[in-house]
Amino acid sequence: MNDNIIYLIIIAIVYLMYQNIFCNTTERFSENKQTIDQQVKEQIGKIYKADIQSIRNLSDISKKLQEGTLTVPGDITIEGNINMKDGKSIKSTGVLKIVPKKGTLFAKDDGSTGNIDIKGSIVGTTIDGINNNINKTNNKLNNRIIDIKKTHCDTTRVLYALKKGKKDSYDRNWRTNRPSSYERALDTPWSIRKEKMCKQKVDRENK
Repeated sequence: MNDNIIYLIIIAIVYLMYQNIFCNTTERFSENKQTIDQQVKEQIGKIYKADIQSIRNLSDISKKLQEGTLTVPGDITIEGNINMKDGKSIKSTGVLKIVPKKGTLFAKDDGSTGNIDIKGSIVGTTIDGINNNINKTNNKLNNRIIDIKKTHCDTTRVLYALKKGKKDSYDRNWRTNRPSSYERALDTPWSIRKEKMCKQKVDRENK
C-alpha cells in the first residue's frame, strides 16, 4: 500500500514537470512567433515607405524639369551630348573648370564669327594671361616699328647730305684732315634739325 502511494506521488511529480515544461515551451514559441510577425510587418512598412518616398522624389524631379528649375546637389554623368538652343550659356557662380579628356579641348563655331579651334591643354593660363602676352608682343612690334621709323629719319639725313655733297668729295681729305662736303652737309644745323623733327613726329604718332 505504501509502495503504491509512493509510485502515485512519483507519477504525479513527473506529470507536473512535463506540464510545466510543455507550457513554457508553447509560450516561448508563441512569443517568438509574435516577434517574427512584428519584424516582418516592420520591414514591409519600411520598404513601402521607401517606395512611396522614391515615387515622390521622382514626381518632384519631373515637376522641376518641366518648370526648368532643377537643382542637383551631386555629380552628373552624361553619356550623350548637351544641346543648348537659342544661345543659352553655361554659368557658374564660382570658378568654372573644364577638364577635357586627354588634355584636348575642342570648340567650334560654325556661325558668322568663324571657327574657334582649341587643341591641346592650357595649364595655369587665363584669358588675362593670354591678353598680357598679346599686349607684350604688340608692344615689341610697336617698338620695332618706332625704331624702323627713326632709322628712316637717320637715312633721310644721310640722303640729304649725299645730295648736297659733291660727288667726288664724300671722303675726308686725308692731307688736310678737313671734313668733306658730305660730312659738312651731314652736320649742318638744317640736316640735324630735320632729323630731330622727324623723330619727334614719330614719338607723337606713337603716344
